[in-house]
Amino acid sequence: MKKNLIILGVVVALVALAYFKSNSAGEVFQVNLANAEIQEIKSSILASGTLIYKEQVQLRSEVIGQVSEVLIEEGDQVSQGQVLMRLEPRTFAADVEQQAAYVRIQTIAIERQEKQLENIASQWQRNLNLYERKMIGQDAFELIDNQYALAKIDLRSRGEALLQAQATLDKAQERLDKTEFRSPINGVATSVDIKVGETAISGTTNIAGSNLITVADPSSILVEVEVDEADIANIELDQRADIYAVAFPDTALSGVVKTIATSAKRTDRRQGLSFTVKILLDGNDDIAIRPGMSCRAEIYTNMKGDTVAVPIQAVVFEDETEDSVNLDTEQDEDSVSVGASSVAVSKSFVFIMVDGLAVKREVELGISNDQLQEIISGLEVGEQVITGPARILSKLKEGSTVKEIEKDQE
Repeated sequence: MKKNLIILGVVVALVALAYFKSNSAGEVFQVNLANAEIQEIKSSILASGTLIYKEQVQLRSEVIGQVSEVLIEEGDQVSQGQVLMRLEPRTFAADVEQQAAYVRIQTIAIERQEKQLENIASQWQRNLNLYERKMIGQDAFELIDNQYALAKIDLRSRGEALLQAQATLDKAQERLDKTEFRSPINGVATSVDIKVGETAISGTTNIAGSNLITVADPSSILVEVEVDEADIANIELDQRADIYAVAFPDTALSGVVKTIATSAKRTDRRQGLSFTVKILLDGNDDIAIRPGMSCRAEIYTNMKGDTVAVPIQAVVFEDETEDSVNLDTEQDEDSVSVGASSVAVSKSFVFIMVDGLAVKREVELGISNDQLQEIISGLEVGEQVITGPARILSKLKEGSTVKEIEKDQE
């Protein structure tokens, strides 16, 4: 009895296995399809940053003084050389007058010394003639000779004193000139940070002076973004980029990479190192972008137009082993050993649908982005590739029966 039960169990198992194989062989996989089409593919890197003016100048005071005039307001258009503000000049003007008077005194002293030298030179010439005729002694001639030499030294000394006085006057004039602040560029006064009556503080080597007025050229705006060190090798000058300001998330601003930092830095907002990349925006007068706005940049590292492409999820990868031959030549030229080894090679495939069957096709890949994959060879335009679902794509084999999922079933 027990033997019969065992035989019956084996028979049932074999029948079940045969049924399963029969059912599996006839399984129809519901799949999504897409056509291989001619597309434009842009490979890109994402980075975040802020908008800044390309040219911006902060006016700071180099002298200490009280503000007497502020001639502009924030937002005013200014031209190069235009006076923007002044400090109280009286103290500086008085210093200029004092130094100018000292220059005049030194000039008069030189004129007096020149006249005195002229008189001593005449006396020296007369005494030289008398000395040569033996009409005066050597002591008398040496006395006038020493006086003549000292007079020439005094004249040179007066000349050096005049140069020093002139240099002091120039410095005083420079300080007076620095009480008047002019715009170095054509642009807009983006900030005015001081008022009449306040004191402007001059800067030192280690401490910046008072920030008085900021002038910027609004005609050109840069995007300053931080690119991760893992991506910086793919960034090059003159690459195109699309910029999306936070205030205008659906509007792409076009630009081009202008500068790439040569050294990395660590920022508080991100882990690891990053490089600063500056992108110059094209003319974007149609939207009111402003420096300081946060933004994200999509920098296109590679672009191809009119190339065969498929959805990136259609590509599957498999590792296959290939035999390789190794030739080992020993020191004896007549002795050569031959060895064989297996090497794992990753290959790329797509499944196309032909007459309701999945056909596995090896393809050569090009560039890609987050949506499309370029197919260099192995696929023709118009062929239908299977794009998913992913769980089905992983089960497909050569010759599997497939059927496109109806649109209303997705």
